[in-house]
Amino acid sequence: MKARLRKIREDLGQRLEICRARRARARSKATFIGVTGSSGKSTAASLLGHILAGHGRTYSRVLANTIKSLVSTL
Repeated sequence: MKARLRKIREDLGQRLEICRARRARARSKATFIGVTGSSGKSTAASLLGHILAGHGRTYSRVLANTIKSLVSTL
């Protein structure tokens, strides 16, 4: 029973984090770009950051592939 309650709590926590991330993006005037794929993500994200820096302020960060790391960035 405790394991099931723990799973429910973790699921609710993750849903809350996702909700917070969506609200933060909705309030922001920034443009968010996500780079996905099986290889070369770090290089592509770094290059994209350098290219876009010539057009204005940018913030580039390479993340782990988890929702928790994405939410912490926002």
